[in-house]
Amino acid sequence: MGLFDNETNWEHEAKAEVGDTIRAYDFQPVEGREDSYIDGVVFAKGMLTNDLGYEMYSGYGFKIINRVVGGKESDISNYKDLRMCTPFNDQDMDHEHRITRIA
Repeated sequence: MGLFDNETNWEHEAKAEVGDTIRAYDFQPVEGREDSYIDGVVFAKGMLTNDLGYEMYSGYGFKIINRVVGGKESDISNYKDLRMCTPFNDQDMDHEHRITRIA
């Protein structure tokens, strides 16, 4: 069975819409390890393109509002235009709560 078969289809694509705030985890949360994630407001949903106009993958584009690394807030000023993207399907790194809608 595949990662997104009928038993494990987490439907990340259905979790948020443009304007919603999401949390995208770097790694699956594990008891005893501090979380790492980025919070942001979704500005694009669907097929995302890079700065040259080439299609990359289907996912969320979002403006970063908060970054947590190892349980501690981190400086977000080094992100270009405070923008980030995450695919709907992250293959081997995917898990049920990798993308969550928080507002």
